[in-house]
Amino acid sequence: MSVYNIEFLESAEIELLETFEYYNTQQAGLGQRFVKELSHYLDSIADNPYKYALKYNNPFRFTPLKVFPYLIAYWIDIEDNRIYVASIFHTSRNPRKFEDLRL
Repeated sequence: MSVYNIEFLESAEIELLETFEYYNTQQAGLGQRFVKELSHYLDSIADNPYKYALKYNNPFRFTPLKVFPYLIAYWIDIEDNRIYVASIFHTSRNPRKFEDLRL
């Protein structure tokens, strides 16, 4: 059982919904497969949020998905026992977006 609760920023929720819809337009059921894989990694993050690396000189950690070309960008709030998902990030996008982003 995880100690951390996971919350999505509104922008990450939008990215998730858009990605889900995109994959379902490409192939029936593909969006559900994406969400299933994402959920697997979110469970892993909740169980051990320090497992994944800090990058880009900021407090964000990045978890790559195995099948789909996406990263989960998140940070840990130790005081509230929460993990905040900032982005569901396609790997073709410029990661410098996170260099200037502050909590």
